[in-house]
Amino acid sequence: TVEGAKRRTRERGEKARAGMRLLGTRATTRTSPRVCSSFVSHRPRGLRTRATEVEPSSPLLRRTRTKAKQQERVRCRAVASGESERMGSAEVGKAEIGLCGLAVMGQNLALNVASKGFPISVYNRSYSKTEQCVTRAGKEKLGDKLTGYDDLEAFVASLQRPRNVVLLVKAGAPVDATIEALLKHLEPGDAIIDGGNEWYQNTEERQRRVLEEKGVLYIG
Repeated sequence: TVEGAKRRTRERGEKARAGMRLLGTRATTRTSPRVCSSFVSHRPRGLRTRATEVEPSSPLLRRTRTKAKQQERVRCRAVASGESERMGSAEVGKAEIGLCGLAVMGQNLALNVASKGFPISVYNRSYSKTEQCVTRAGKEKLGDKLTGYDDLEAFVASLQRPRNVVLLVKAGAPVDATIEALLKHLEPGDAIIDGGNEWYQNTEERQRRVLEEKGVLYIG
């Protein structure tokens, strides 16, 4: 009948309005700033939610990431300072080449040498660069070929005789400072190879000085 049709229409309208009110309530509900939930159903009869997910800024994730970084730093420092299992007295004098200066070019050259199967020792004045290079070597599965040091004397002692040290240091005073530091530990017959961009007259002067003072070869 007409009255029955009108009644059914009103009932459907009321159900639709009830559903809209319910959805509006859900949209305006405030959630915890540390927990975010996403709805997977829009049915008026019930609000089903997915399992809550921890936000990237939660304290739990921050602590986990901090702990992981600390563990990685300890591992790198152990390798670089010779405290790991593979860095014992038996490893002294095993590296075929040493490299000082671990900026972008220095790190890439060191990893390239290691990737060709040659043991290499690396050193940088600022220890963070040494850590970075050792970490990269580990990720590229070259940790058994590349060893970092935070002590210059230990770095030189790790090289086979006659020792060959490549310099990739900023031209000018930094090169002179690095040479002076190395000469305290190098012996006659060892060689310093300057791979940086330097004025040729400076190179010639260093060749004479280094050879006269310590009997060390200098190539630049």
